[in-house]
Amino acid sequence: MTKFARVIDDVVLELWSDDGRGISVSAVFVPELAAQFMPVPDDVRPGWTRVNGAWTAPDATDPLAPDYGTLVTVLAFRQRFSLAERQAIEMGSLDDPNGTAEERALAAALRVYQTDLAAATFVDLNATETRASVQQLAAFGLLADGRVEEILDTPVRWEELPVDRQASA
Repeated sequence: MTKFARVIDDVVLELWSDDGRGISVSAVFVPELAAQFMPVPDDVRPGWTRVNGAWTAPDATDPLAPDYGTLVTVLAFRQRFSLAERQAIEMGSLDDPNGTAEERALAAALRVYQTDLAAATFVDLNATETRASVQQLAAFGLLADGRVEEILDTPVRWEELPVDRQASA
C-alpha cells in the first residue's frame, strides 16, 4: 500500500492512501489536484517539508511557531498514529469468540474507542478522556514508549485544525 501526500512548495498539505485497494490518485482527484500528489514514506505527516529529496518533520521547538491550541480534526488525530499503530488498533478490536474474557474485554474497549472517535466532530488533545484513551492504548501494548507524548503533545499545525478554526487562525 502506497501513501501519497499533496505537496506544494515542498510542504505536505494532506495525505491520501487507497488502503491497499489499488486505486490511483488520478482516479480519485481531478487532474490539477492529482498532479500535486506524490508517494511518501509512511512516517511523513502534514507540515513536513522536502529538502534535497529528504523529508523533514517541522521543528516543534520553534519559538515563533503559532499556538493553535489543542483542537484537531478526527482525521488529523488519526494521522498522528502511524499506519502500523492504526492497523494494530484495528486488529486488536476484532472479537475472538474463543478468546479469554480479558482478550474479549480488550477488543471491546478498542471498539468503543473507535466508535467514540468516529462519532466525534473534533478531538481535543488536552481533554482528560482523550489523554486517558491514548494512555490506555499504550497500556494495551499498541503504542511504543514515548508515542503517547508525541501523539498528544506535538504542537497542533494549521492543517490539523477544524475548518472553522482555520479561518480564524
